[in-house]
Amino acid sequence: MHHETMKNSIRRPSASAFSLIEVLIAVVVLSLGLLGLAAVFPTVLTQQRTANDGTLGASLARSAEDYLVGSALDTPSPRLDASGNPIDLTQGTYATDRRGWDVLIADTMFSQNEEWIVPGTGSLFTIDSQTGDVTIGTGGSLIGQTVKVPIADRLYPKPYSGLGSTPRMVWDFAVRRRIGSDFARLATGNGGGRTPSAFDSLQVAVFVRRIDSGIRTIGSTTLADVLTGTNLSDPMQRRVPVAQDRDGRPLNDGVGLGGSGPLNYSMVQKISYELGSYGPDGYSRIVFSSGSLLRNYANQVGQKFVDQFGVVHTVTALEIDPMNQTQVVGVYLAPPVAADINQLQHTSDGLSMLFTPQIPVAVQVFDVWR
Repeated sequence: MHHETMKNSIRRPSASAFSLIEVLIAVVVLSLGLLGLAAVFPTVLTQQRTANDGTLGASLARSAEDYLVGSALDTPSPRLDASGNPIDLTQGTYATDRRGWDVLIADTMFSQNEEWIVPGTGSLFTIDSQTGDVTIGTGGSLIGQTVKVPIADRLYPKPYSGLGSTPRMVWDFAVRRRIGSDFARLATGNGGGRTPSAFDSLQVAVFVRRIDSGIRTIGSTTLADVLTGTNLSDPMQRRVPVAQDRDGRPLNDGVGLGGSGPLNYSMVQKISYELGSYGPDGYSRIVFSSGSLLRNYANQVGQKFVDQFGVVHTVTALEIDPMNQTQVVGVYLAPPVAADINQLQHTSDGLSMLFTPQIPVAVQVFDVWR
């Protein structure tokens, strides 16, 4: 009995172990879980980046408005009479001394039918394709006529402004004349028969875009250096924030093709369209003109446009040809295009919208009252 008790006291309980099959199954299940998690990460990161860029872009668009309204563009030329009083530059002998926005308003041929004017259209609103610098004015020798909006002022963060100042975004703009009221603009050409005058206002559309991700720097040069042309040992190292080919298509390399030199800045574009489905709130569906080289860049969910009323639209969905799944035959916009848009008489460009081939992170439209 004593022997039996001792025998029982030293007996060890048997420990159950995992078989090799069970371990392999566990590894497979864990791997599948990790793969699923890995697949989710890029989507989450993309959504997070989009939301962050949207917030920064909206803030930058507001800053661009403050800049354009508060800069030399909005400051009358410093003409004083013999008594030191400001001279009225809207009429009389000194009318040619206007500058900035006043120069555009004074030229009754500028956007005479209230069509949007993008940089590079005419001699009053130009852009340097090699640098991205925008100039407004005649370039004459009279006081302060020409005002430049340099690329360095349109980058965010501002170059050389401190830690974390590597540029990430850039803003650009288009301008149009506004004649009278919205009601007047729905009549026949020139805003209901009114002639453009020096007392009109202007409307500005600002587009904020990400800087090309394919830009490369050499040695100790920084992105700010190559985008502003600063501290470069070789001028050929310079790049533009957003580049395009000769047909306006984005290249994402900061170089571009077909410009007046080695670089070609990507500008705000205009694209023609036709009205599609009509609903209670307007035209929710439009079709971009066939044959346009920019059509593929317009047919993107999230793409943004500014119409001839100055309304910002976003593509919410694409309509695909059921017989050809690669062909987009229309886009749906929010908000819809106004029902009376086709009554506008923009004889120079018909129905068209502003956009950038690169989907902008923010778009803002505001008026400049003189």
